Amino acid sequence: LAPVDRLDGADTERVAALRSFGSRIGVAFQIADDLLDADDDEGCSLVPVLGPGGARRRAEDLLEDALASLPDVGESGRALRLLATYAVRRTE
Repeated sequence: LAPVDRLDGADTERVAALRSFGSRIGVAFQIADDLLDADDDEGCSLVPVLGPGGARRRAEDLLEDALASLPDVGESGRALRLLATYAVRRTE
């Protein structure tokens, strides 16, 4: 399948910004998940490399960058920001 070039009439710049947002949140979510599972000794994780504090900072930096890159998508953007923030900062 061809990549999506338009979302609900979005221009190329907005689609690129949403892709960037999604990529950053995806990595931040994975780091947060690895932090929750740090005791399970996962082989592919930034936690052993950066330590828990460094991994948490990296996740927070990615979250901050993602939120800053999110284009104005109206009221639905608020829900997206809240969901992204929860996904990265969850404790369970």
